[in-house]
Amino acid sequence: MFSRIDNDTGLYLNNLLLHVDGSEVNGYCSASAEYFKNDDVWHYPLVSGKYFTADDVKNGNKVVLIGSSLDEYSYKKNNEKYLKIEEEEYRVVGIIGFANQESRWDGRIIMPCTSLPKNYFEEFNDNKYLGISFIMYSNLGDYSKSEEFMKSQGKSILKDFSFEDLGQIQSNSDQVLSQAAENPDKILSIAVIGYLVTLVFAINITIFWIEKRKYEISVRKAFGFTNGSIIKMIFTEMIGFAIISFIIAIIMQFVLSVVVGSIADYTLQLYLPNLVIGLVVVLVTALVTTLIPVIKAIKVEPAEALKAKEG
Repeated sequence: MFSRIDNDTGLYLNNLLLHVDGSEVNGYCSASAEYFKNDDVWHYPLVSGKYFTADDVKNGNKVVLIGSSLDEYSYKKNNEKYLKIEEEEYRVVGIIGFANQESRWDGRIIMPCTSLPKNYFEEFNDNKYLGISFIMYSNLGDYSKSEEFMKSQGKSILKDFSFEDLGQIQSNSDQVLSQAAENPDKILSIAVIGYLVTLVFAINITIFWIEKRKYEISVRKAFGFTNGSIIKMIFTEMIGFAIISFIIAIIMQFVLSVVVGSIADYTLQLYLPNLVIGLVVVLVTALVTTLIPVIKAIKVEPAEALKAKEG
């Protein structure tokens, strides 16, 4: 069913329960089974080892990622670590979770979708009411072709095949903005209001800053500085302040993520798209807050220097 999905599309079967040999008789661990063709898909925190690869998925290799609490059931063989799950042997390639602290990943199992134990499928076949549920994702934001292929394959493989799509997780910026407009969030509204108030204060502070520099600007003009050079000077200074503020904010967020991660079972991540968007917002804000003060600055005449000296 999954063999010909797009390279940018992947999926994972969630809410699986598998028994680790050697653990309690009726004890089951939460497991996820992954299927992907592109190695750049991982979303689990890794303590040690490595992730399994697209080739492992393609070949159905018996490899697995486990939480740290399951490590006690593993054993060494040929200088490799192994774990028996549902009476089948898997090579442990990595440990997921967080170092030196408990987390919800500690008791989880992650394996290729193509290497699930036979016992799981026997249980599935014995229960006609049991369905396979999975979440699809696509780096391109569209997996409709892969979905159509799976539907056609399913009907050719299983007589009573049915496919139910429970909808999409809205993730791109346009969808997020439209959802925010249709379902306004209180926190988002407070953030927007706070940003606008901050913008007004920033403009006022910049105007005050320009007023204090009238003498400097008039002297520069008296020595031949053009309006263009004055504008460039002010914009360069403001963008410099904005970038320094942005760097300080990133450092504070990083420190906060470390503190929160050490106190609670929660992870704050700094992702590149968020950093890029944040930098763009900071630069646009710097330009907006400088626009009105710059207009006032270019109206300053060289005679202002004489007035200031006389005063």
